[in-house]
Amino acid sequence: MRKVLSTLVAVVVAVVLAVVAEAAGYAPYKLVGKVSGAVPDLASQVEAALGAAGFQVVGSYSPGDKPDNQMVVICTHPNVLQAIAAVGDNTGFAAGLRVGLWKNEAGEVEISYENPEYIHRAYFGKKHIAQLSAMVTKKLAGALATVAGGDLDQGFGGDLDEDKLAKYNYMVGMQKFDDPVEAGKFGSFQEAVSTIDANLAAGKGGCKLIYKIEIPGKNVVDYGVAMDHEGHYLEIIGEQHIAAQPYGLLVVDNVAYTLHGRYRIALHWPELTMATFTKIMTTPGNIAKSMKDVCEK
Repeated sequence: MRKVLSTLVAVVVAVVLAVVAEAAGYAPYKLVGKVSGAVPDLASQVEAALGAAGFQVVGSYSPGDKPDNQMVVICTHPNVLQAIAAVGDNTGFAAGLRVGLWKNEAGEVEISYENPEYIHRAYFGKKHIAQLSAMVTKKLAGALATVAGGDLDQGFGGDLDEDKLAKYNYMVGMQKFDDPVEAGKFGSFQEAVSTIDANLAAGKGGCKLIYKIEIPGKNVVDYGVAMDHEGHYLEIIGEQHIAAQPYGLLVVDNVAYTLHGRYRIALHWPELTMATFTKIMTTPGNIAKSMKDVCEK
């Protein structure tokens, strides 16, 4: 009888722990470690570590042009690109994997990354591949741990469960993932890419190219775009979340889309209060304008 009771207790505990783990949700960012050193030098080390771990580094920059204090390194992975090609829709926004380096008030450089477990559940929704997210997260953490001297594996920035991420919006009436802004429409896929490439090279709308990722076998390109006004809103809502940058512009066939600011900013800063959001009321419109300028024929 005691053996049966012990077995039942063990089963109940396992079920409870599983439920708690599921309810705990996912954080938008993972902190790997806090280290000493110059941000640009550490960024170079991050690039080398990512390359050695099988990632393709596609770009790096300093949001707000403060390289001594913050930088972002962007990479991608062939398995992520294969999943995007297979699922389709606007999942191309998940092509770039972002790593942030941010100097805190104590002078330490925090190395963090945008959590694939979080982003994939938001961008792929119910079609997300849990094994892929877990694999990419593990490889990212392992690579960055070689620079940080270990992995703290500390989530920060919020906590949303799988169901909420799949249909996320900040509040009722606000945009979701499926409500992107149409930034431009063209006669063909090639015209779209050529126009955007030229405009970014010219710095149109105060924007510049940070990365460009082509999805194999598809008329899909994910652009990472730096905007001259992004430093302003980052200072207001929190630069520790630097791995949210740069902003994405996605070409699918002959149409270019960008995620609505009221969705993407809220997704990456889910703990922000409405009072803080009111301080950046014009930001979603400014972002949409910047992306439309980049797409102007």
